[in-house]
Amino acid sequence: MVFDFSRIFGYSIVAFAMASSPGPNMMYLISRSISQGAKAGFISMIGVQTASIIFIIMSAFGVSALIMHIPFAFDLIKYAGAIYILYLAWQAVHPNAKSIFAVEKLHEDSPKTLYLMGFFTNILNPKAMVLFVSILPQFINTKIGHLYFQFFCLGLIQIFASLCINGIVIFSAGSMARFFNDNPKWIKIQKWVLGAILAFVAFKILTEHAG
Repeated sequence: MVFDFSRIFGYSIVAFAMASSPGPNMMYLISRSISQGAKAGFISMIGVQTASIIFIIMSAFGVSALIMHIPFAFDLIKYAGAIYILYLAWQAVHPNAKSIFAVEKLHEDSPKTLYLMGFFTNILNPKAMVLFVSILPQFINTKIGHLYFQFFCLGLIQIFASLCINGIVIFSAGSMARFFNDNPKWIKIQKWVLGAILAFVAFKILTEHAG
């Protein structure tokens, strides 16, 4: 059996939770979409996902070798990933947390510049690096083999989740920004719900055992 469907389901939940977590990518896409329109946001998102593909390849080949040759590597990866997710949960709920819709006005740029800015925003994003190098490998089942194939499948799930969440954000950024500015109490609710989801994800990771 090549697939471990319980882990695929578990990672799907993690993927959508992480994609929903505010970070440099989401804040840039919202800013760009509000400033220059949904088309600019979409072009920027293509650049973001190009960087994600590079992370998947790095993770598949680099982390696979690490797990196969260093017995305690899985535990190190697990604790690092869980700690980072707890940090993201705290970032979401702490009193001075910034709303993802409190964005700055950006100048209009060409499609090429939009693509490159999206790419570099993600390739230099520590959240993305931790996700693909530290969190994704924990859902690999080493007992069924096909490590590279498992990495690529989970990576595609992450890209799909990111496309779904960011696509919604891009095409509704303006109306969402107006709604949250007019209803600030919903910003607090959104922060606490997201923080709770991330904390739950961290707990699940800490209780997950290697395959």
